[in-house]
Amino acid sequence: MNRHYSIAHYTELINKIRTTLPDISISTDLIVGFAGETVSDFKATEKLVKSLKFNLSFTSQYSQRTGTVAAKLYPDDVTQETKKERFNIINTQIGKNAKIYNEQLVGKTFEVLIDAVNCEEKKCKNIGKLANYTAVHVITKEPLKVGEFYQVKITQADAWGVLAEIYVN
Repeated sequence: MNRHYSIAHYTELINKIRTTLPDISISTDLIVGFAGETVSDFKATEKLVKSLKFNLSFTSQYSQRTGTVAAKLYPDDVTQETKKERFNIINTQIGKNAKIYNEQLVGKTFEVLIDAVNCEEKKCKNIGKLANYTAVHVITKEPLKVGEFYQVKITQADAWGVLAEIYVN
């Protein structure tokens, strides 16, 4: 895809970042099924996702766009079924990485920005993000204010976010 960096250089950068900031959350953008992508190419991508421990990915399946350089130069030779399968494999691995990452947040306190609230029958689900973009759900009796920051303590984690409670010091 005409990238001007190597996997080795990219891996070295990620490793330096993780050494300096061990709790950092690192995301990536991926396209699976790009024209000409072989099984070997995909396995290398899968291995990289696992080894670099991306915990968030904006993954898409390649689709040819008329007028693009790729459409002119490369036939779209990866089947939709293969693209979907590879997409699911990558997202499953990202979920595993994210769960491991999110579990290490349990018991810690953070500031969260609330960006949505949904209340039903004396129970409010307040949804926000940590500074590292981890999704946070805070269950309260009364709604929190959208656009406000709150101190929270993480109580549970899964692949797609964390559950927290308001933290009072």
